[in-house]
Amino acid sequence: MKQQVDFFKMTFDAFDKYASVLASAARAIATGDQSEDLMVSLMRDENDVLPSYIIDKLNDGAGFAAMIRPRVTQMLAKAMGDEAKRSVRSGAKSLDRQLETTLDLQAPPHARVPPPHIYFKPMQEQLRIVFPRSIGDPADTPTVLAFQKFLEGPGNPWR
Repeated sequence: MKQQVDFFKMTFDAFDKYASVLASAARAIATGDQSEDLMVSLMRDENDVLPSYIIDKLNDGAGFAAMIRPRVTQMLAKAMGDEAKRSVRSGAKSLDRQLETTLDLQAPPHARVPPPHIYFKPMQEQLRIVFPRSIGDPADTPTVLAFQKFLEGPGNPWR
């Protein structure tokens, strides 16, 4: 179960780092930073002006990303493995929807604030590796069942 535990730890770190990236971008904009790597990350109107709500949206996204760790940790502590996986998967998708009017979803690789669907792609790929499932498989694969049993046992690191 080390692979699954490490996955969740890596995921928590990724969400925490993304929260920091978003908050840092909001602070940079508030102080007038016009750096090219920041500006290519952000949506602008037809006059090439940043929307007035951009700082609030970035801070909202940062707050949402920061809430993933405590929420999913609580699920794992309660041995709610399927819900924890769904929350991780949906958390990245929710951030994408929340920030679609704020971040340029086609930002270049050097953008200071990558769009969530790009930033969290390695996490989504890792999720499929540590919880493998093929088309037609039941939801309760042997890996899922073993992880659930692990969460219910005394070795659960989130209890």
